[in-house]
Amino acid sequence: MRAKKPKVVKENSERWLLTYSDLITLLMIFFILLYAMSTTNARKFQDLTGALQQAFNNGQYQDVTLGGSPGNPHTLSGTAPGKARIKVLPKTPTLSEISKMIGLPTTVLTVSRSREGVVLSLGGSFLFYPGDTRLKPESSYLLSRVSNVLGKLPNTIRIEGNTDAQGGATVFSSSWALSAMRSVSIVEYLSTKGGIDPKRLEAEGLGEYHPVAPNTTPQGRAKNRRADIVILYP
Repeated sequence: MRAKKPKVVKENSERWLLTYSDLITLLMIFFILLYAMSTTNARKFQDLTGALQQAFNNGQYQDVTLGGSPGNPHTLSGTAPGKARIKVLPKTPTLSEISKMIGLPTTVLTVSRSREGVVLSLGGSFLFYPGDTRLKPESSYLLSRVSNVLGKLPNTIRIEGNTDAQGGATVFSSSWALSAMRSVSIVEYLSTKGGIDPKRLEAEGLGEYHPVAPNTTPQGRAKNRRADIVILYP
């Protein structure tokens, strides 16, 4: 009696498609997550800048006519002609428009955007004497302009003090100590004279370790001596 030949199982040559499809699925999920994070950050920025705009002019009122001729796309059917005052929310301002709202020149105040919020940068030479943490008398005008806006916003506000590479060459033990005490001075002004709720304020000293310009020139060191007022996203 002839023995039966063992059954030969053919190898599936298309198994690589399973691995390929899994890879494509993972890549799609990855890009979806990237898109979701980017749109969330943009939405937070729009909410914040919209709040800044409303803080300045509290919206605008516009007279519109109700009723009118048929076919007019700007009329409401079934209403009698007449005037009504409808609140029109302002458009979202740009960073340059925010700077104009505060009313300080760009040599004193610059406005930028970070991952955490809108950053108002004030030059340290306009606020403090060299190596000192006491605010200059003329700094009250600058901080009052800023606090008039910040006081109308619900956002948390963080004050970040920054020095140049020579910030530690003072009576303070380090540039961290000097920058931290300068942040505290600004926080105290905003809470006492600016009328901002202290619960919304944070003080942080970053020392010389977050420069925006090279510390090799006097001009660069002047830019690094600054106070960043960060209006944090909700």
